[in-house]
Amino acid sequence: MQMTLDTKPKELVDQCARCHMRREQFSTHFNFEGTLLDHYFPQLLVENLYFPDGQILDEVYVYGSFVQSKMYQNNVTCNNCHNSHSLKLKFEGNNLCAQCHEPAKYDTHKHHFHEANTEGAKCINCHMTGRYYMGNDFRRDHSFRIPRPDLSLKYGSPNACTGCHEDKDDKWAWEKFQKQHGAVDSIHFSDKLAPGIAHHPDAYAGLAELINDKSEPEIARASAIKVISNYSSDDLIDQYLTLLNDESPLIRAATVDALSEANTTDYTNYFLPLLEDQKRTVRIKAFYGLGGLTELQIPEQYKESYQKVKKEFNAYLDHNSDFVGGRIKRARYNIKQGNLQKGIEGYKSALDIDELNNQIRLDLANLYYKDQNFEKAEETFKKVIEQESEYGPVYYSLSLLYAELNRTDDAIKQMKKAIEYMPDNPRPYYNLSLLYGKIQDSKNAEQTLLKGLNIDPTNESLLYALGYHYSSTNQSEKAKNILNQLVRLYPDNRQYVNFLNQFE
Repeated sequence: MQMTLDTKPKELVDQCARCHMRREQFSTHFNFEGTLLDHYFPQLLVENLYFPDGQILDEVYVYGSFVQSKMYQNNVTCNNCHNSHSLKLKFEGNNLCAQCHEPAKYDTHKHHFHEANTEGAKCINCHMTGRYYMGNDFRRDHSFRIPRPDLSLKYGSPNACTGCHEDKDDKWAWEKFQKQHGAVDSIHFSDKLAPGIAHHPDAYAGLAELINDKSEPEIARASAIKVISNYSSDDLIDQYLTLLNDESPLIRAATVDALSEANTTDYTNYFLPLLEDQKRTVRIKAFYGLGGLTELQIPEQYKESYQKVKKEFNAYLDHNSDFVGGRIKRARYNIKQGNLQKGIEGYKSALDIDELNNQIRLDLANLYYKDQNFEKAEETFKKVIEQESEYGPVYYSLSLLYAELNRTDDAIKQMKKAIEYMPDNPRPYYNLSLLYGKIQDSKNAEQTLLKGLNIDPTNESLLYALGYHYSSTNQSEKAKNILNQLVRLYPDNRQYVNFLNQFE
C-alpha cells in the first residue's frame, strides 16, 4: 500500500519504517503488497542494540524506539512532526510538542524546573535524549520517555538528567527526581522488561505479566517473549502455545522463534497451521520451526502450503546469503534437518564474512564438541579466548569439554574463570560444585553452591544440588531445611516431596 491522505496512522509509520528500521528482510524485494511483516521483521529490544529499559544503544534507525512510545500507541505518526519528504520539523522548539500537549501545563517551570528558553526547558532534551553514531550523527531516541534515574541505578541505562548535568551522578538525579516529582506513579513496561534483559534472577514474573498484557507495546511484549526463554518455568510452554494464536503477527512470530530454538518436533501440530498465516514472516519462521521433519512427515492437508512456504523460505535464505545472519539461519536449519556437517560448514562460512565474531566461533566450537571432534572444539574455544579474553561463556563451554574428557583439574580452572567473568550467572557455580564433587572436595562444593545462592537464593538447581550434598554427607538437618525450601518454592514437583519424606 502506498501512502495517501487516507493511509491509517500505523500503516504510515510502517511505510516510513522500510528505511528507518533495523530489521531482517523476508521478501526478495518490496512491492507494496501486504504490510510490513510481509517483508521485514524488526530487531527486538535486545542486549547490545538497546539498553535494558529499551532506550537506544546501537544504531537502530528510529522505528524500534518510536513503536515503544505512547505517541505511537495513540496514532501519532512521523508526519505529525516531520515533513515526509524533507524531514524538516513542522514547528520549532516546544511549539512542536504543543500541537498536542497543553503549554500552560507542560511548558512551565513547575513542570520542567528550568529557566524558560534554555536547553533544559526544551521538551526534547528531557524526553528525547539521543546518541552520536559514526562520530558526528546525532540521533534522538523516539520512545518519548520520562527520565528514570532509578532505572539507571539498577541497570546502567542513561537518563536525561545526568546526560545534561555531567558533573552529577545517577544517585543525585534520583534524589532530585523524588524531591521534585515524588515516587514514580506509573509502571512503565521497562520496569518488567529491564530485569530480564539484565539477566536478573527474579525477572520471570514481570516478564510473564508483560507478554500477556495487550495494552503494552507489541515490540515490548515480543521482546519479553524472547527474554523469558532464559528462565525455566513449568507453565512457560503453555503460555507460548497460547501466544501462537495472538492477534498480533509480531507476537506470533516472536513466539515461533522462541519455540524453534528447541531442537524438537514437539510443537509440530502447533506450527503446521501457521504455514497458512497471513504474514510471510510468520509462515517462514513456522517453516524453520518444522525443520526437524522431512517432507514425507508433513500431513496431507498441509503439503500444498508446505511447498509454497518452502519456496518463500529458500528465497529468504538466498536473499540473505551475503549476510552473517542469513548463513547462520541456513546452518541452523541444516542442523535441524539432522545434517550436522552442513551446519558446521555454514558456521565456518559465516566466519568467512565476520572473522571477529566470537559468538559465531563459540557456537562453532560447541558444534565440534557435539560432533565429538574434541581437538577441533578445544582449538576453537582457545581462539575465542585469544581474541576476547574476558568473554565468560567461552570458559564455561571449555570447562564442560574438559569435564567430558575427564580433565577435571582443567575443567575446574576454566569454570572458575567463567565465574570470574560472569559473577552474576548462577549456572557456573552449579557446574563448579559438581566438579568439586567429582574429586570429592566436599568443602569447596558446598561453598560454591552457597556463593551461587547468595546471587540467586531461589535457584532450583542450586538448592537441589545443595540438598543432595547435605544428604550424601550425612547432614540430615541441613538437607531437610533445603528440601523444605524446595517444596515451598516448587510445590508441584513430587521429586522434592519424596526426597524430603526420606528424612521422616
